[in-house]
Order: sequence, then C-alpha cells, then structure tokens
Amino acid sequence: PKAYNNGHWGLMQIKHATARGMGYDGPAKGLFDAETNLKYAVKYLRGAWLVAGGNAKKADWLYQTGYYYDAKRKGLLEATGLGRDRQRRRLQPDA
Repeated sequence: PKAYNNGHWGLMQIKHATARGMGYDGPAKGLFDAETNLKYAVKYLRGAWLVAGGNAKKADWLYQTGYYYDAKRKGLLEATGLGRDRQRRRLQPDA
C-alpha cells in the first residue's frame, strides 16, 4: 500500500488531484492508507465504468488516462462525480 510512482499514490495508484476531485480533502500521503485509497479510487473507477458504457477494457484505459472530457461530452459529469452537467442555452429568435 505504500507504493508511489510519479505522482500516483498507494494501492490503486491514484493521483492526489484525482482523489481531491472525488471528495478527498487530506494530504497526498494519506492516500497510502489502503482504505482511504480504495474509497476514492473506486469512486473514480466507477465513473470510468459509466463513461465506458460497461466495457471493462475501456474503463481500465479511461481510469489510467482520465475521462473528464468524455464524461462531459456524454453528459455524465454529475453521474461520475466530476462536476455539474450544464445545458447549453440556445437563443430564441425574436418572434
């Protein structure tokens, strides 16, 4: 669980910034705790699974590379915990 590699922390090798995006508010070294690491990394992995449409291979790839823009394009920011989906407002022509 004390694994560290180029900004990736702990058991599931999650970045501190990614964990913070999933709700973690502790120090980066806190991600060495296996339970903490799993809590936030699994949230992120769940989001990758949703964006991948249940495709395990694609979810693994998205977990490793990031999926914010894919989630945004698919309207899944809220479902993945990455942010709020916004509806684009179209201007109505004057009647």
